[in-house]
Amino acid sequence: DFTFGGVTIQTGELVMLDFEHIGKVALYIEAVRAPERLAFRWVQAVNDGVRREQDPRTSPSTRVELTLDEVPGGTRVRQSETGFLALPGDVAPHFKRAHQGWGVILGLLAHHLEALPG
Repeated sequence: DFTFGGVTIQTGELVMLDFEHIGKVALYIEAVRAPERLAFRWVQAVNDGVRREQDPRTSPSTRVELTLDEVPGGTRVRQSETGFLALPGDVAPHFKRAHQGWGVILGLLAHHLEALPG
């Protein structure tokens, strides 16, 4: 099990997370190996709250995988998102926003972790 945003998630579950700044997002959890790995699918819908809540198993979606590896002096976080070419229409805006968004999210994560005591 893996706890994210106060929600405990398990492989095979469909969960709805509420990100205050963008609203609710449905995630289908494909793999969990806490605390090293999390893989999920979600619907790419930059400005469409209704689409973000659709089931990613039945709607065009991308797959995100996060892995954490212990390395000398810290932890390496790897993030990948695949499946953009299977999305309908022009995929460039989705790819660009995902690239920018993950840069911000991973930067905030690094800042948060560096501020922890110890």
